[in-house]
Amino acid sequence: MIKVENLCKSFDGSQVLREINVEYKAGQCNMIIGASGSGKTVLLKSLIGLLEPDSGEIYYDGTAFSSMNYKEKKALRQRIGILFQGSALFDFETVLGNVMFPMRFFTDWSESKMRESAYLQTGCNNFKGGKCQPLGFWTEQDVLEYIYKFNLEIASVYGEVVLEDGKYRTTGESRTGCVACGYGCSIWKNDNDNRYLRLEQTHPKLHNHIINNLGFKEVLDYMNIKYTSNQKIEQEKVKLGSTEAEQLKWII
Repeated sequence: MIKVENLCKSFDGSQVLREINVEYKAGQCNMIIGASGSGKTVLLKSLIGLLEPDSGEIYYDGTAFSSMNYKEKKALRQRIGILFQGSALFDFETVLGNVMFPMRFFTDWSESKMRESAYLQTGCNNFKGGKCQPLGFWTEQDVLEYIYKFNLEIASVYGEVVLEDGKYRTTGESRTGCVACGYGCSIWKNDNDNRYLRLEQTHPKLHNHIINNLGFKEVLDYMNIKYTSNQKIEQEKVKLGSTEAEQLKWII
């Protein structure tokens, strides 16, 4: 139940809501009718916590909104749904993206968990760019648990799946895209972050192929990034060169 007592709200000296008193009981449908500019939207925004009233109070199941802490207000907003005028959705999102929006905002769920919840609630699949993106019903922990319990063989780059403190993890790489990818290498803080050093230990032949045969050595040397365990790194910052010709060589 939502109860409003003596609610007042003004903008730039113009009073829009003046001592509003109303009660909305659970299970009932209510309508707010009024002329344009009479304060309908201001009242609704006040009811859902988007606007703070100048005075008065709003009670949710007997609890004053102003007395709630941050966590309590967040929990309350999770119980509130809004349908925009004309059934509008975020035009920059897919249908599934709109459904998952509050999950991203209010939870720390993984992408697969969000997709599972969205599908179970709406039956919605995600069509983007003409291609269907299948829903992932298993979370990362589900996959690791399945591998662990049935002792399944996985790629050696991941190491083994172990159970620690109630969570499953891999002893090697946790995620892989392109094994040679150097994205983010300039912000690696130590050797533990360096995927080339890890690759040198786990897959020396592949490491040698990437560094020497594919030409990564020249690039990493230039960027001052360590790629072998016995390598000494100069502590100077990378420079593009002093002449336009030297700079253009690296841009090209």
